[in-house]
Amino acid sequence: MKAKFLVRSAVLLLASVWGFSAQAASRDYVVSYPTASLISETLLEMTPSVNNERNDLMMKLVCDLARNEKSQAEVETFLQRNGVDVSQIPESGNALSLLVNGENQKQKAACASYIATSVIVAGDNKGLYKAVNVTNKDKTLSVKQEIDQDKLNQVMRTRMSIAEANAEFYSLMANALASRGAMSYASYKNQIFDMFSELAPFYLDRVKQLYAGKKGDITLLSLSKGDYRVMDDKGYVMSFSQGAVDLEVKGITWFGNGKMLGKEYYLDVPYFSQPAASAEPKSKALKKRK
Repeated sequence: MKAKFLVRSAVLLLASVWGFSAQAASRDYVVSYPTASLISETLLEMTPSVNNERNDLMMKLVCDLARNEKSQAEVETFLQRNGVDVSQIPESGNALSLLVNGENQKQKAACASYIATSVIVAGDNKGLYKAVNVTNKDKTLSVKQEIDQDKLNQVMRTRMSIAEANAEFYSLMANALASRGAMSYASYKNQIFDMFSELAPFYLDRVKQLYAGKKGDITLLSLSKGDYRVMDDKGYVMSFSQGAVDLEVKGITWFGNGKMLGKEYYLDVPYFSQPAASAEPKSKALKKRK
């Protein structure tokens, strides 16, 4: 009698659990997704790549065309000198298409996304050093590596300018997305793609404007192979550590840690793309596989 009661209870429990799961999955459950992450993910996908890797040389040429700093003829001459048959590059569908198709708006969008994401991906700081000859006590000469202050100023002013521009333009897009109501993850990314493509020329101008306003020496607080922490003459502190970038302005997180201009943004994203009420229990699915 007791065994039958336990079996019946177990059956009812399993039925109720499965019934609840099917019913719950059919609702529009949403998760609160950090907007900064969503924007970064989209911009990384917008950045052209070669063999699924960022290519600094190619993107420098794309940016030269986007900013009208090189003519189409100059870029094609450079490619031919480096063994690239320009006539074999299609106008679309190839990693190098942006170098030959003359589509300036797409070039600007690609350049802007490449620049914006350059501060959120890990890099190498070896270019910040220079070789210096040192006279030893025994009057022999040796070479040691030390920080090149001019290079440090150039690189870190650039990174700070990009992070400041990111804070502004991420915030612009975050506010726009928040007013459009909940939509799917893919739809949000499409919206970001369209917005940033439209904003790209203004973003590129803003980075240049911010860089032009930076004059004083950069103070190095810490440096390793890929990580760094620096401060400019205005007291702005920028760091990259363990895969995360952070820009602090007067003690406020301006960009990084999910914040833009000191504020966190989140978007409601439906977790289930479609009702799962008709899905079979895992036990049945396993039986079919067998």
